[in-house]
Amino acid sequence: VLLNVGKNSGAKVGDKFVIESVEMIENQKYPTKIGLLEIVNLAGENLSEAFISDKKSIALFKKKKKKGKLVECTLINKN
Repeated sequence: VLLNVGKNSGAKVGDKFVIESVEMIENQKYPTKIGLLEIVNLAGENLSEAFISDKKSIALFKKKKKKGKLVECTLINKN
C-alpha cells in the first residue's frame, strides 16, 4: 500500500497505522476498522510503502477500495 506520507512529514520505517473505512452518516464520519499496516520503506519525500500483514485485513481493504469507499490511515505507533 502506498501512503502519502514520507520523509517530509517525519514518517519512519516501522511506523504503524490503523486502516479504517469511512462512511458519512448524517454529515459525520463513521469509521469502521479494517486492520493495521506498517511502513516498510520510505519511497520518497512524500511517499511510503506499507505492508498489511493480516490476510483478512488485506481482503477487506481491497473490497472497500474496489467499491470506491473512502479509506483512511491514522498513525497509532511512531517508531
